[in-house]
Amino acid sequence: SDDDDISCWNTAGITNMDRAFWSYSYGGLKLFNDPLECWNVGQVTSMNLMFFNKKKFNQPIGSWDVSQVKDMEDMFSDSESFNQPLDSWDVSQVENMRLMFYYADVFNQSIGSWNVSQVTDMYNMFKSAYVFNQSIGSWNVSQVTDMRQMIYNALSFNQPLDTWDVSKVKTMSRMFRDSPSFNQCLSTWAEKTSDTVNTFGMF
Repeated sequence: SDDDDISCWNTAGITNMDRAFWSYSYGGLKLFNDPLECWNVGQVTSMNLMFFNKKKFNQPIGSWDVSQVKDMEDMFSDSESFNQPLDSWDVSQVENMRLMFYYADVFNQSIGSWNVSQVTDMYNMFKSAYVFNQSIGSWNVSQVTDMRQMIYNALSFNQPLDTWDVSKVKTMSRMFRDSPSFNQCLSTWAEKTSDTVNTFGMF
């Protein structure tokens, strides 16, 4: 029920939190905003769709130990209110960040220090993250193969990305489409990318 207090649940043994609040996504329960800071997620390996469609959720979870997580796909997609610091997260094991901040309307926190060196998929990662404009130019994206629509319709984003190693990227289709603020030089990418990389509608 709406009165259930889950803030102090013992979650220490849980390894999968995919769709953890899925039942709250429909039937008028999109207003979920319970504090979860004390949850122990140290054994969790997947957080796919964890906060999907949580229209009101905006609780601090920056202290979470996410060092074992490999999958963060759709984690904050359609989370219209979420804007909490995540800079201290250890995401060094994460391989999948596709759609992670898709339509995260107000998210604009510093995540430039993240170690994303294991990530292979950033498809739609910041698509329609309207206000996001943080430096991510120091990210090690050398394992990423999919950057399709990564910054599509990210209306505010305008950060340098010229130092990125995009040598393994196979598709950049619509990567910066409908992102009117973006005005950065990417000439260095030409010598790093494969001759067969898909750049259809990139801008």
